[in-house]
Amino acid sequence: MTAHYDAVIVGAGHNGLVAGTYLARAGLRVLLAERRDIIGGACVTEELFPGYRISSCSYISNSRRPVKASIHQVFPLVLS
Repeated sequence: MTAHYDAVIVGAGHNGLVAGTYLARAGLRVLLAERRDIIGGACVTEELFPGYRISSCSYISNSRRPVKASIHQVFPLVLS
């Protein structure tokens, strides 16, 4: 039997989980695919060393500085 879905979301990070929840609550059949064996993306707390549980991406996510760019720099071919 073939399964039919209204939406397919690749990546079960926090954004994918929220998007899938909204779509499912709206009555759509949603398939959420994740490469890893754990969901949550950058919001996951993992035991990287025995007895030490840390947020695996909190340092990287927090240390990123905003990049200022105009829409023409980001999408030069689309808007020209």
